[in-house]
Amino acid sequence: MSNQDKQSMPRARTHGLIIRKMADEVLIYDIETRQAHCLNLAAAKVWEQCNGQRTIEDLCILLHQNEEAIWLALAQLGERDLLVQPLIRPNEKPRLNRRQLMKAVGAAAVIALPVVSTIIAPTAAQASTCTASGNTCTLSAECCSGVCSIGVCA
Repeated sequence: MSNQDKQSMPRARTHGLIIRKMADEVLIYDIETRQAHCLNLAAAKVWEQCNGQRTIEDLCILLHQNEEAIWLALAQLGERDLLVQPLIRPNEKPRLNRRQLMKAVGAAAVIALPVVSTIIAPTAAQASTCTASGNTCTLSAECCSGVCSIGVCA
């Protein structure tokens, strides 16, 4: 198998990820980048079937999706480093953007388009809250003022 053939068989990245499957989406936390990704059902199905052995055509048949929808999912997954290696789309066909694809599939099918949403998770210090003055504390770090005096924030 040539290197070009291998590049057209996407493989999902699983190392360094915490993955939680929900009823209609998959939540992925990337430990390395501290980014959280939410894959809707359509994007999750594409990602889960990327085993490095299936071609784009295989994914279209297996998932009952058109090629544009598969490429849209793969582009989003690749941009977010959720594939072992990003795929390079052949230049034979122009890529449709999301708006053009929505027009092509129709309003009723928009819900079936793959979507990957990403947020950067805050550090523990950024996510924490502090205790207001006059409330009980055990450490100065707990207090908004930074001073815990005899069990009460100053």
